[in-house]
Amino acid sequence: MIPVNSYINFLLEANLCLLLLGSFYLLVLRKERHFKLKRYYLLVGTAMSILIPFLDLANPFPGEYGTSFFYPFQSMILPGVTIVGSASYWQELGQSTIAFSLNDVLITLHGLGILVLLATFLFQLYRLFTFYRLRKSLQIVCPGYILVPTDGKWPTFSFFKLLFFDNTLTLSKSEKDNIIRHEEAHIKQWHSADIVFFELVKILFWFNPMAWQLRKTIQHTHEFLADEDTLKSNDLAGYKSLLAKIALGRVTPSFGNHFNKSLILKRIENMKTPPSKPSVLKWSGALSLMVTLVIVFSCNEPAIDHSDQIVETALADQEVYQIVDKTAVPPGGYKKFYQYITENMTYPAQARKAGIEGKVYVQFIVDKNGNLTDVEAVKGIGGGCDREAVRVVAASDQWSPPQLGGKAVRQKIILPITFKLGDPKKTYKDKSTGENIGRIGSENDILNKNNAALRPVVSKDKC
Repeated sequence: MIPVNSYINFLLEANLCLLLLGSFYLLVLRKERHFKLKRYYLLVGTAMSILIPFLDLANPFPGEYGTSFFYPFQSMILPGVTIVGSASYWQELGQSTIAFSLNDVLITLHGLGILVLLATFLFQLYRLFTFYRLRKSLQIVCPGYILVPTDGKWPTFSFFKLLFFDNTLTLSKSEKDNIIRHEEAHIKQWHSADIVFFELVKILFWFNPMAWQLRKTIQHTHEFLADEDTLKSNDLAGYKSLLAKIALGRVTPSFGNHFNKSLILKRIENMKTPPSKPSVLKWSGALSLMVTLVIVFSCNEPAIDHSDQIVETALADQEVYQIVDKTAVPPGGYKKFYQYITENMTYPAQARKAGIEGKVYVQFIVDKNGNLTDVEAVKGIGGGCDREAVRVVAASDQWSPPQLGGKAVRQKIILPITFKLGDPKKTYKDKSTGENIGRIGSENDILNKNNAALRPVVSKDKC
């Protein structure tokens, strides 16, 4: 299973590369008329955006120890514990839980989007191949492709070696030949492979507008390339007339290469513009951007060695970390640790009598051996609550040692402990001592928390 942080890190890096490379195309290369170069840039740039996060040198600590852009958003504040009178319970809230829940929500939403778009794409493929099979008896095998008459049910388009042709159009032989030649250009140049690739990229990065824009851009580029190929053996005026004639065709599957596209005017305008030499400055800038992204999102072996030296130096200096590769874990897990807290901590009588309630933040360090040291209340409420919270946490058994770069380190952790008096309409006393312990919450709250040591006291004026 891919670690959550590594997955989010991949999405962040890949989408950032996609945005940068796509923006460069739209701002700098869009008006260039060298469509083969533009096609190669779109293909290589998009592929690089996906591959850069997987480069072996992209991370000094690959796999489990991989750093992540999302790390700064993680908090080492544990879920909170609430102490109600002498009863206690722990709640799975707190910043640490919220941060990881956010990760889960984001990944779930991303996965749902992928499933919906992938299902739509597969359904379109199913429709296409179903239509292809139903018309198998009418197909004509030609050199390099299979001609499938559509009888007007679908307009003319191509998909790999399948050329779907609308044979209901009123066309002269030369016009029909030009349409076929245009679609043959799509087939020979493997434009459908590009379409499928960009469709999958769009599905994977569906939340990124640039993925949708590039999917549209590559299809337009294909049309310009096919026009160039067709015009090699046709006169310009006749071909422009043909484009205008069939511009009002029906919609075809989104992954097909269409002869009749909405960009007819752009295609005609492009045919009027004489070709020019590629801009050395622009294409050099494109190459420089690609190289820069590889350098920025990766590091060389000396950098890895340097990172190892940093970890070694940190270990020698006994540095304390808040973010580590493998966090410290209490004996038996967190559930058992919270049970230990609730079973051993009591609401101080001084605080109960004074009506003190609030949240105490207990900070402690788990050392390289798993011992809890430097336990202190970094923010307290007084009334003995701070001392009680520190006492119970400090008495905890050894935790598993935290690790960074495969080596044991020291980790700083904060545990919020809430002291709450509860419902002022109820008073309770300890069964074992008979001591009035004050207002600590509703009877149902206590019963729900299995507090067998408490019982309600009925006031005399209510008898």
